[in-house]
Amino acid sequence: MKIIVDMADLMDELDLEALGLTLDPPPVTAGQVLAELTDRGVLTVAPRRKSRRPLRLAVRTALAAALVLALSVTAWAVGNYTDFFDSVFGDKGLESRESEKLPEPVQGSDIMPGQHFGTADPDTAEAALGDYVTEVDQSVTAGDYTLTVENCLIDENGVGAIAYTVACPEGLPTINTFDNTLPVGQYTAADESGGFVLTVKTASGLTLDHYDILNAAETTDTVLHGVYYFQPMTREAGGVLGADDTLCVALNAQGPDGMTQECQDAIEISAARRAPSVELACGDLTARLSPLSLVIDPPESLEEPWSGASSRDRIVRYRDGSEYILERSGEEEAEQNVISRGVNGYTWTDMTIFNRFVDTAAVADITVTASDGTQYVFEPAA
Repeated sequence: MKIIVDMADLMDELDLEALGLTLDPPPVTAGQVLAELTDRGVLTVAPRRKSRRPLRLAVRTALAAALVLALSVTAWAVGNYTDFFDSVFGDKGLESRESEKLPEPVQGSDIMPGQHFGTADPDTAEAALGDYVTEVDQSVTAGDYTLTVENCLIDENGVGAIAYTVACPEGLPTINTFDNTLPVGQYTAADESGGFVLTVKTASGLTLDHYDILNAAETTDTVLHGVYYFQPMTREAGGVLGADDTLCVALNAQGPDGMTQECQDAIEISAARRAPSVELACGDLTARLSPLSLVIDPPESLEEPWSGASSRDRIVRYRDGSEYILERSGEEEAEQNVISRGVNGYTWTDMTIFNRFVDTAAVADITVTASDGTQYVFEPAA
């Protein structure tokens, strides 16, 4: 049966709230969406007819849902990754760590930095990153454990985060979190009944440095929730996880007999989709900032780490006057509010993975104060 639909009327009659849809950003109207689709040549708007049979609500709703799901229209906000962004950028039900004076120095310092969390505004995070989340929703099994990769986010710096679950209907092994290391939330899952370890490799062979963090807020006796943060470890300046590369996620399981089993097929995730970064500059130093990471590239002529690599303060300052303290150190206390920060020993690239969402459009500058007091101010490139 052929159905002729007046798309103008269909758009006017849609109950967006009932469909779970919103127009983003306001004040976009249904008419503007229709005009956008028409301009793209996707729709042809027929002249209005004076008399026609009314289209049943169920048919109108089905057509509207199919339209939204089938087309890529910037005016529509269909995806909703609030839970994913809460996992990647939130506290995950973990307790903030306060700065602690150690009885003996560790790696030259007698202060264990504190770590505090932030929360991402869901609308801001969705607007900035919603189009760049890869929905995976694939599972593999090893021994008694089933790994499900839910979503993945990779930015233009090659830094990423994978949200996953590991389920065992008979009950998970003991979850052990590390108390004396940063970032907060690193864990192992093992006891006399067995255990498991998540592994992520690349098809190209590129090595990934990683931090596997427990999502304690969602974890139950039978299902562990976690976020796997990673960054590329390359020998070449400017090297990143290539857009043509593939992540291969697998699970190693160990039983009570000590025998190890690995899932037969890894879950493959294309690295093609990238959240954009913005450029910042400070003299001959350049930086790349995304909502997930900061990469500072030293001049090519540099043969050792730039002086700011050994910093006592790093602060993201926003235009509204608020701040995100990446790290701060003093004689009596210190903070390190990131998943990781370090310098590549081959390229001297300085890389940070944030433990909260950074709205790149609202950043005024990033200030780095070196141990010798030298201050570097990175501002958005013109």
